[in-house]
Amino acid sequence: MKKSNIRGMLIALFWLLIFGSCKQELSGQNKQTQLANLKGEWVGQGHLFDKELNKTLGSIACRFVIENDKVSGQIGEANFMSSRVKHNSTHFVVIGELDRDFDSRYPCGKRKIELLTPLTTAMQPDELDMDFHIKQNLLLDFSMLVGNVKLKRVNEE
Repeated sequence: MKKSNIRGMLIALFWLLIFGSCKQELSGQNKQTQLANLKGEWVGQGHLFDKELNKTLGSIACRFVIENDKVSGQIGEANFMSSRVKHNSTHFVVIGELDRDFDSRYPCGKRKIELLTPLTTAMQPDELDMDFHIKQNLLLDFSMLVGNVKLKRVNEE
């Protein structure tokens, strides 16, 4: 084997070990507490990471109602038609379908959405930082729209 191949494999292994050790996992009990803390109604203004598109469209109004195993609500002009909730060792993930394009000024035909928020022990009770991916399909969409929304809990009175 060439020295450059060995060096490349060692560098890749080094970074794999670094990223693997940074992964934060919660115990089962903490994970259930986190999931319970996410339940409720959340509102906020999101933005796309694509600077030009964000400049054109501006902020995106978001409202999500998180229940045990489903999420309803809106992102921009689109409503959730269906969703499923799952979580892995580090993230709470919502996978859903939208009834239309999220903005009529940008008819992109992307009707799938993923919402992701990290499960961490440092979560604020009334604030939620969530990334979103608006996609054509859920497998590979290299032109997906990626954004973020800072949500506040709607206090029920």
